Amino acid sequence: MGLYADKMKTVLYGLANRPFIPEELRGSKRRLILHISDTPSDIYPFLYQVVEQLNPLDLIHTGDLADNYKIEFQKFHLSHYQRAVSSFVHHLQEISEARLHIVLGNHDDPDTLAAILPGFPMQARCIELNGRLFYVMHKLDKLPQKPGYYCFGHRFEPANEETRKYVLLNGLLNLNVIDVDTWQVFHLEYPVGTNGYRKMTKGRIGL
Repeated sequence: MGLYADKMKTVLYGLANRPFIPEELRGSKRRLILHISDTPSDIYPFLYQVVEQLNPLDLIHTGDLADNYKIEFQKFHLSHYQRAVSSFVHHLQEISEARLHIVLGNHDDPDTLAAILPGFPMQARCIELNGRLFYVMHKLDKLPQKPGYYCFGHRFEPANEETRKYVLLNGLLNLNVIDVDTWQVFHLEYPVGTNGYRKMTKGRIGL
């Protein structure tokens, strides 16, 4: 009954453009890592609510920060992309003290991000968070050989998966939240219509 109720709440909250945060993630004592990816600017207000409610220690973004602007194919959207990403990053810094870990996606502009976050590493890399290894990248092309947490986006596959060796976290499918005290992983839903804003529905531009 509890799981069904949570699913219903998730749908209803999503329709109202509000995040549903499960009871297990509420409370100021939680130490959390938040992973997101491929975020269209239309859902920024939703993401701000998530960040404010979770207050994560670390925020991982695995690319395509303004995914409604496919600047890899549509360079004429660059100025819109620049304004959106600048607003997004600066607002995240205003509302949260989380450490930002950002990876460039195929629809990101390196010069824009370098100007907004000078000196920040943007390439795919391995980072250590609370004693665990996190491999952050925009896309995962093959199943991992090394143990750790693999954070990625870009496409719908592979799906989220936890094995004895590794944990796959697809930030395109869900907002992924990791409790660093228990290492339990939670998958929260993006708001209704997110894939449409990403132009990842039938007949549109896609990845």
